[in-house]
Amino acid sequence: MSSHPPIAVTQECSFCAPDGDFMLAVKAGMPVSDALEQASTLLGHITRLAMDDNEQNRTTAQYLLENTKALLDASLAGIWEKEKLASEVR
Repeated sequence: MSSHPPIAVTQECSFCAPDGDFMLAVKAGMPVSDALEQASTLLGHITRLAMDDNEQNRTTAQYLLENTKALLDASLAGIWEKEKLASEVR
């Protein structure tokens, strides 16, 4: 986690909707750098799980991929919001 002020913060991003109702969400307002750091860590775990030919590990990898995608989507939304606000000020 960075001790510097955030350049941008995450926007809420819901995911994991097996029946159409979202069960999980990335919290809005978190520093994008923290979310990207977490996404990188999750991708490292997914890579290791993907090397193993085990059904449970594949299911776990899929779950972690959904989490990682949500972190990346929330981070991108935060960056785009910051860019939009910056362009409106000009």
